[in-house]
Amino acid sequence: MVDNQNQIGPDHRFSKEKLMTLMALYHFETFDDALGIVSKIYSVGGKGNSCGIYSHIDENIDALARLAPVRRMTVRQA
Repeated sequence: MVDNQNQIGPDHRFSKEKLMTLMALYHFETFDDALGIVSKIYSVGGKGNSCGIYSHIDENIDALARLAPVRRMTVRQA
């Protein structure tokens, strides 16, 4: 079964925590759209331990840091 990764919610397993080597990717048009997706994912899966962003735009890094309910945020890490 293929899960549509454009959907977020309790019935969509890729929008919840995954305890395995798997990455869910979501498409967005603007960074504000991406922040909306992140907010929806956290409302489904709850608070997280960490998150990461690969950006050189300080405003985007700061916006994610203020939104994501995590203990640790990595920036520009592989």
